[in-house]
Amino acid sequence: MSQIRPPRVNWPALLLGMTMPGLGQMVNGEIVKGISFFAIYEMLAVIGLRCAVRLPDRLLMVGTGLTLLSVILFYLWTIRDAAVTRREGEPRPYNRWYFYLAAWLVGMVAVNGAVIAHIKSSTIEAFRIVAESMAPTVLRGDFVLTDKTPTGGGRRRWETW
Repeated sequence: MSQIRPPRVNWPALLLGMTMPGLGQMVNGEIVKGISFFAIYEMLAVIGLRCAVRLPDRLLMVGTGLTLLSVILFYLWTIRDAAVTRREGEPRPYNRWYFYLAAWLVGMVAVNGAVIAHIKSSTIEAFRIVAESMAPTVLRGDFVLTDKTPTGGGRRRWETW
């Protein structure tokens, strides 16, 4: 009697997929899929936060939390996809340790760093209040999220008088 075995886990792809979205797919020989997953991961954060700051002020934290949740869920999905996908055939010519190191450096250090800098400079940034100059409204030690998008005369573009 034969036993039904669950699919084997592709450990190299799983571990590299945990370091950067899409890197596990590259290990599996799916370089276009890996690059696409990384681009989707970055754009989820940028577009999600851009949409979150356009919500009414009372919903800013909800929108930011939903964006964070969607980015984390997508990241976990890419890790799972890399782990269960099996590489077929001969290893690709780029299947060397220095290729994956270079891809990680370009992706997580250069591109991710630029995306984070863009988000912090033009979309949203968190601050901790260090002085008591705005008491009693804002107390020392409070955390605030700032919307850095231009609003055009104090109102949003889609609002009418």
